[in-house]
Amino acid sequence: MPELVNPAGLLWLSLVPLLLVHTLRTLGLVLIVPAVTDPDIPRSFSVPLAYGDLIATMRTRGLTMICANPDVVVERGEQLVYCAGAIADLYGAAGGDVIYAGKPYRPIYDQALAIAEAARGRPAERHRVLAIGDSVRTDLKGAAAFGIDCLFVTAGIHAEELGARDNPDAAALGDIFAAAGLFPKAVMHRLAW
Repeated sequence: MPELVNPAGLLWLSLVPLLLVHTLRTLGLVLIVPAVTDPDIPRSFSVPLAYGDLIATMRTRGLTMICANPDVVVERGEQLVYCAGAIADLYGAAGGDVIYAGKPYRPIYDQALAIAEAARGRPAERHRVLAIGDSVRTDLKGAAAFGIDCLFVTAGIHAEELGARDNPDAAALGDIFAAAGLFPKAVMHRLAW
């Protein structure tokens, strides 16, 4: 688990073990996260339920969790691994307060649009903006809420739900969109340049 030097009494966690030393000067924090090869990190920590004791401790302390990536799973190669959103969902279900940042929430889209507009030197027209993603929960939902079109990639995190990574079932694809009440502008198998 992370070693924390924290004079402010805050709790910071890394949900993905990395060799990292990060100084947050404005908060007076130093977070030291062990390498993924560290034998003290149990492999079970890749499963959200393994965070049960930590979630209970956080609840006891009445801490608010800030989840910077609401994705529940992400792809690492063709393998799905749990992401911060899974831990945050468990914390919220346990009665903890969670602040979600990133997709599907508006501030990340506002920031992306501001960066695009700065690069272009003029305002972007929303009808010309396209979100590309493989998650109904974050990518498609965020694009719809922001009022932009979405290109949905089928070979991503929903591939198994769609029947096959290489040949998705059109009816299953329609079902996941209908269940969410959200529909993309277009669908493609993989994003390729």
